[in-house]
Amino acid sequence: VRSLHADRRYAFAVEARYAGLPSTLAAAAAGRLEAEGPLPCRQLQPTVMPGKIQAELDLAAALHNNVGQGVVLRVAWSFSIEPLGAAVPSTLLYQLCMVPARTGPSAMVSRTCLPPSIASEHGRVASTASFVVDRGAEVASAKCELCAAVVLSIASASHARFGIRMGDPCSGHWGPWSDDFSGSVELALAPPVPAGEGSDAELAIAEGELRVAYNANKSEALAFRDANHVAEAATVTWQPFRGAPGVLPEHHARLCIQYVVTVWALHQSAFIDDVRRTLSSLPSDTKEAWVVFRQTVVPVPMEPDGSERHKLRLVRSCLHPGKQHLLQVSARYQLPSGELLPEPFGPGVSRPAAVLSKPFWPAAPTLPSPRIEPFTASYDEAPAGRCALLALPPQETISETDQDMWHLEAREGYIFDTARSAASETIVVPSGAWERCSHKMVGAASDGWFQLAACDLPAQVCQFRYRRGPAESEASCWTDTHVWHPLPLTGSQINSQMGCFTSNSGSCSEISVGCRSMRICGLGVALAVGADGLLFAQLAWPRHPPECSVAPLQRYQVRYRFAASDMAWQVLPSTDLPNNDVLTAQSQVRGLVLGSQYEFSVRLRNISGRWSAWCPPTAPLLLDLDVPAPARSLENGGLSVVSESNHAVKLTWWPFVIPSRDGKASLPPIVVSSASGSSHSSLPAEYQITVTSDEGNIVAVVQQQAHAFHEELGDDDDMECTWLQTSVPMEPHRSCNFEVRARLRFTDWGPAVASRMPPRLLPIAAGAPLVDLCLLGSEGKADAVLRVESSTCGFRAESPTTEHGGDAVVSKVDCEAATLSHYQLRSRVMAEAEDGDENATWTEWPRAPATGSVHGRHHALVVDVPLHIAMASSLVATDRAYVFSIRCFDVHERATPWSGSSDQLVLGIPPLAPPLQRPAAPAAVTAAAVAVERCGASAVASNVTSFQVEWAAGRPAAMLRWRHFHACPSRVAPRGLSLCLRRVAYRIRMERRYGEDSPWVSLQVGDSVTELTAHQQMSCEVPELDEKFEHIFHVSASWVDAPTLLRSREWSPELASPILQARPPPELSAPGAPSAEVRVAEHEGLFAQLQWKHLASNGRQHVCCYQLQFLCVCLPGQGPKPKLAEDQEEWCLEPPTLLQEEAENAEFHATGTVISKIWGLRAGATYRFRVRVGDGKRLWSHWSDSSIAVQLAVGAPAPQPGDVLGATLEPLGDADGSGEGDSSTNVTRAARLHWRPFRSPSGLCRIEYRIMMLEWSAHEQGQAADNTPEQTLLARLRRANKRSRSTGQWPAGEHRFRIVGYISSDSSSGGNSSSTEWRADQLRPGACCRFFVTARYDNLPLEALASPHGWHDDLLALTRSARHTDCPPDQSSLSHMGLWSTMLEIT
Repeated sequence: VRSLHADRRYAFAVEARYAGLPSTLAAAAAGRLEAEGPLPCRQLQPTVMPGKIQAELDLAAALHNNVGQGVVLRVAWSFSIEPLGAAVPSTLLYQLCMVPARTGPSAMVSRTCLPPSIASEHGRVASTASFVVDRGAEVASAKCELCAAVVLSIASASHARFGIRMGDPCSGHWGPWSDDFSGSVELALAPPVPAGEGSDAELAIAEGELRVAYNANKSEALAFRDANHVAEAATVTWQPFRGAPGVLPEHHARLCIQYVVTVWALHQSAFIDDVRRTLSSLPSDTKEAWVVFRQTVVPVPMEPDGSERHKLRLVRSCLHPGKQHLLQVSARYQLPSGELLPEPFGPGVSRPAAVLSKPFWPAAPTLPSPRIEPFTASYDEAPAGRCALLALPPQETISETDQDMWHLEAREGYIFDTARSAASETIVVPSGAWERCSHKMVGAASDGWFQLAACDLPAQVCQFRYRRGPAESEASCWTDTHVWHPLPLTGSQINSQMGCFTSNSGSCSEISVGCRSMRICGLGVALAVGADGLLFAQLAWPRHPPECSVAPLQRYQVRYRFAASDMAWQVLPSTDLPNNDVLTAQSQVRGLVLGSQYEFSVRLRNISGRWSAWCPPTAPLLLDLDVPAPARSLENGGLSVVSESNHAVKLTWWPFVIPSRDGKASLPPIVVSSASGSSHSSLPAEYQITVTSDEGNIVAVVQQQAHAFHEELGDDDDMECTWLQTSVPMEPHRSCNFEVRARLRFTDWGPAVASRMPPRLLPIAAGAPLVDLCLLGSEGKADAVLRVESSTCGFRAESPTTEHGGDAVVSKVDCEAATLSHYQLRSRVMAEAEDGDENATWTEWPRAPATGSVHGRHHALVVDVPLHIAMASSLVATDRAYVFSIRCFDVHERATPWSGSSDQLVLGIPPLAPPLQRPAAPAAVTAAAVAVERCGASAVASNVTSFQVEWAAGRPAAMLRWRHFHACPSRVAPRGLSLCLRRVAYRIRMERRYGEDSPWVSLQVGDSVTELTAHQQMSCEVPELDEKFEHIFHVSASWVDAPTLLRSREWSPELASPILQARPPPELSAPGAPSAEVRVAEHEGLFAQLQWKHLASNGRQHVCCYQLQFLCVCLPGQGPKPKLAEDQEEWCLEPPTLLQEEAENAEFHATGTVISKIWGLRAGATYRFRVRVGDGKRLWSHWSDSSIAVQLAVGAPAPQPGDVLGATLEPLGDADGSGEGDSSTNVTRAARLHWRPFRSPSGLCRIEYRIMMLEWSAHEQGQAADNTPEQTLLARLRRANKRSRSTGQWPAGEHRFRIVGYISSDSSSGGNSSSTEWRADQLRPGACCRFFVTARYDNLPLEALASPHGWHDDLLALTRSARHTDCPPDQSSLSHMGLWSTMLEIT
């Protein structure tokens, strides 16, 4: 039985039954035999033996090792091996557990397990434990080392007992925990204890002196500095601690001791004995004291006699003056490496500490004086009543327990010196005793000081100090506890004081902030008008308060709101007050809503940042003035209107006046902030002059800035001003009404004053125009214009001094003439006017300026209108009759009525017509009819007198003659266009066709320009007429200098000539069929050369060129193409060639034979060729018959008759060509071949040879000969045939035919050798071989070789012949392709 688990117990049984019976009967008759009991478990079960666990703490290793190993915990135990004889692996698992020292064996709930680990036999594996097996007793002993700090980190107490269990690492099975535990082990070392219990000698302190330095700068009224104090250090001494019970003296001597010195500050209500009793043991937890200082000290080890003491210097800054202090010193052991030893812990475990027997109370110093703080924005709203803001040093914290010991005191002072100069110091004399005052904490300042507010102070000027228990601070500087603010003026005081103040401070303006000459009693307000005409409020109040103060005033702030409303105040930003030499401060409030009533309030701030309360609001101020009105002392306000020029009038009036207010005595006065030198009663105003026509339309509006006067500020006698005047543009032909009104910048328009001006111009008119066509410009560049002349009335000529069309200044008369500015034409077609339609449509032309067109002497308008502009605008058209009308405009946009119509004017010139026709002969009439039918209605037939054509036989040129064209007599030319009708241009056009079925083709022959005369006849010669075409000539005429816009058509109708019949030339004879042959050249390659017979030229025709074409009949490697019809064959055409070029190329013979070459044909293809000839007029003959088909190929190089391929084997030792060597080491042979160069039928010199080898086995060759039966007749015949045909030179069995190399030769380079050699290497012994050499041209493709050749086809042919040993190949059929060598047998 296999595959049993060692950790299980098994029971075995054997059962027998009959195999042949059914299963039911077999089961009933079965028998069973069972073992007596189960087999025992064979798995290793290590069990810890009771009473064999030992644990101890080892400190010696930590003392001797300075690396930092720490304290080691050593555990040893023994365990039994079960079952007996079981194999023990080299590594076992173990796991420790620990319980508190006072726990029994049964209390397993408090057990703490350590992580499992590995123990190796004899320490062979790097682990923390090892074991040794005793096979005689079947037991094993083990031991391990652990870091005490690691074990202590998971323990619940420093005293512990340990248990253990073992396990098998192979199966992971653990044995039971040990039944008992080890003895109690202290995992931590008890710390040192003080040298004596309750002795004053163990801890003492030496108190030093406390010196306080105080420095206060009295020159700055509000600048204070912190009180700096320097204290000597206090020295703490104590005796070295001794070792605790249970600590070995040698360990205590070798260990370092770390001391912790702690200083505790006690509350006033604390009990000294209770606190000292609590601090005598650690940990210390008390609410009656707090830690103010703690420092760790590791002194140098001392002698144990106790003659020396440890010392620590305490800086007085770490102590709290006025507080009771207790000093505490505790100690711990430290290894030489610097690691602290763990301390005992657990329920009821504590460690002693040395405590000072009596409290230490540092002497209270003189406290620094409080600092007077400026009131910041965060504390803007000061407490009600008199108050001050103070700052205490950072160490003066006031807690809830210090409220009874700390209090603030203040005393009253009297200002002795009232000088207000900033350079002098204010002297304050104390006038009261120190009294306690209430205070309120504010917060921390930016520099760490604590701010508090002193409230409900008894006097205006006070000084402060504070007390903390027995200590008191220095006194602060003097400060004000209240800030003064002005009271508003009421009733008549406002007008009297503010009016007196403003009238005597005329230099005060918007930017002034004070007045040095006048002093006001309270806060006053006035309505001010700025230099820009805007209203604002001006406030004034005393610069200095009526009573003296320590802190002078520095800034002010103004607020305002709508009067008699509950709306929120609008607070303006604070502003600095003027200098101290100013008696009255002023402020201006702008941006107020006009027409509203406002009330104002002011508050002041001194140099310490303290703000006063807001003063009561002032009397309401109305921000509005009445509108200006015309002066009542002058009729119509003094307005007068006079003419200044043709286009302007001058208006003059007296300045407007603002009426006084009702009840002005009790209202705030009006202040005018005007520019220097202006009257204080004038205000800036805006005047508006409105010009309207008689119909009520507004013609012009003029704005003017000027001044107006206020009646409250002065009487008319006090007003020092001048008349106001302005110039207004006015059209002289109109009558206008003028109105003048005024307003202030913030008011509406007031009442107006009006006046009127009548018109001043003459009436205007224009007469019927005279219109004619004229030319402007030089000859050849003249433009057609319409010249219009019309008489005018009521206009005057421009002055020579006038620029840009402006009028000169004229004398003041009742009526005067106007200047002509524009004119406008209109036109109408004459055909509509002749129909009698009075409402015929007139076309109005755009208006045009008439500058420089009026002649003053004749009062006439003369203008030239470009005709191309009128036609581009579709105002007129060519060859139409028009009548015109005109009207004129002056510079004032007055227009005359439309004038009468002008005379009729035709816009165009008479067209040119062909010469008059005369009777002609019937033949000429017939030819002319054909020409007219050909050209259509635009042509005019000619006769023998009007258009003659002369074409003599044998001449290629024709002479044309015709008479001059003339102007159409039904049209009269305009008078101004006679100069442009003198020259005529003629255009000659020719049409021709080739046969009656082909269309006519038009060609331009030429043109000419000539003067128009009555008796001159025109002629023109047309050269190089083609006699095979029919010809017709056409002549048309055109005016040369006439403007294009005036022409109805560019050219006149054409005059056609009779048809000139064609003169066909005789046909050219086709040449004979060319003969073709293939040629090849060394540098030109393969080409075809044709020869054909040239025919002699006859008298009328001269053969000067020829053309070739070719047809591909068969491609290389393919069969011949199917034969097609002649019109379906795809012939390729060559470019034409001149016979003169052939003669220059020396290819043209005197016999008339022409030799031509064709390159670029495909090698190996078969072609046919044919030719045709042509004359100088590109007339070609028919194609000749095609040549015989020629294949573009040449014969391959072949051996010369009688040549042989010599083949010899090199000696046995010369396989590498060196001639040396041992035959026993070489396994291959080499053969040398030599042959004569092949002959080249084409004459090419560069030939490439290919060497091939036929190889077969010599053994198979001999065996084939031996296997042939000797007794048969057929065998005897075959052997006879072999001997007769030398079949022994060919393989009898398997063979291989392959290429072994190439070699090239060039006979043109001068190396004309008689033999070519080749060396074949790597020939295998035991084989027979034959070599075959064939050739090709090196510079021709393979397709260029004519068949048959031995370069491509011989490989397949020879292989097919060589594989049949009974039918050897015919060597004679291959002799013209290459050379065969004799058979070589390689041994």
